[in-house]
Amino acid sequence: MTERLVLLIFAVALVALAGPALPGFARAAEPAAAAGRYHACLAKADKDPKDAFEDAIQWRDEGGGPPAEHCAASALIVLGLFADAARRLEDLAQRIKEDAAFKGQILGQAGQAWLMADNAGRAEAVATAAIGLRPGDIELLIDRAQARAQLADYKLAVADLNAALALNSGRPD
Repeated sequence: MTERLVLLIFAVALVALAGPALPGFARAAEPAAAAGRYHACLAKADKDPKDAFEDAIQWRDEGGGPPAEHCAASALIVLGLFADAARRLEDLAQRIKEDAAFKGQILGQAGQAWLMADNAGRAEAVATAAIGLRPGDIELLIDRAQARAQLADYKLAVADLNAALALNSGRPD
């Protein structure tokens, strides 16, 4: 029960933070309309993820592009379909060419989804790729440390946590 609650809280937080944290999606042809639809889709994913997923797929088919894909993946996370969400996020990240930091952010979300899907090996690989694009990102270092700990690679997990502490010694986690 506690683990499921933690996963649900993470999923809701991912959906809540995705909009403002993903500025690359605001570059659509019609920024205001696309941004409005994107934020509405993410809000719906939090409350009614199945319907939000269906809406996101329809939007994608209408040319919604990356924002629609991200919303679909976010809905899958709330539905507990972590591996499916992770695959979608990885695919989305591979299509982002112009903004390496943004691509790293999407890969970071994919890595978190892989962790929730109990695939620590894939989570570690994706987090490593994300860190390559966003060096010094504390969240990514912590995510990779979690994956490495699940893989029983404690030496490298501690190295990642030490690197995170060196960047911000005030982090309690």
